[in-house]
Formats: sequence, C-alpha cells, structure tokens
Amino acid sequence: TSPPSSIITTPSTVIVGSNFNVTVDTSTTLQGNDAWIALYEANQADIEYAGNWIYLNKSNSRITKTDDIVTVEYLAPSIPGTYEFRVFDANTITSRVNVYSFTVAEAIASPQ
Repeated sequence: TSPPSSIITTPSTVIVGSNFNVTVDTSTTLQGNDAWIALYEANQADIEYAGNWIYLNKSNSRITKTDDIVTVEYLAPSIPGTYEFRVFDANTITSRVNVYSFTVAEAIASPQ
C-alpha cells in the first residue's frame, strides 16, 4: 500500500479562534479530483464533520496549491480540546487516508 498523505499543522497546538494552516502532501495517495479534508473533534465518527470540510484540489480562497502540496487556512474551534484533521479520497466518507491530531488551547494571559 502507499504511505499516507502527509498532514502537518503548524503549530501542533493552536489558540482558540486563531487562524492557522494545514498542509497536505497529496503526491502519494490521493487519486482523482475529489480528495477532501475535514475538521473533527477527537473520537467523532467520520460522518460527523459538521460542514467544516473542503476539497483539496478545487479553487477556493482558503487553499494555496503548489504542485502536490496543498495548504488550507482554518479557524481554530472556539472550544479547547483535542481535534483531528482527516483526509478522505474519491469523494466518499469510506476512504479515509490519514488522521492528524492537534490541540486547541485557551490563550494564556500575559503577567501584568
């Protein structure tokens, strides 16, 4: 089998409500024009993506694409916790390619 697509979010911990990018290397696994990525709370079923998904190869203001590297801009959830990005192929919920976990944390107040 092919290795999974590489999903990297920088940083691996993001602050509630902040903008951040997710980068996906689609060169090794994703087939066709219908691969997509979705944001989930950890342990949610694949079907529960709540509309926060995007095709990786379609034109969209949230996507930057260079060859097989796709960067998607996301807004961090408003509730702290553990979340996951999941990549799916072939425009289906049954062909999950990869999962990447990350943490959403409250901002730490600066000492006065």
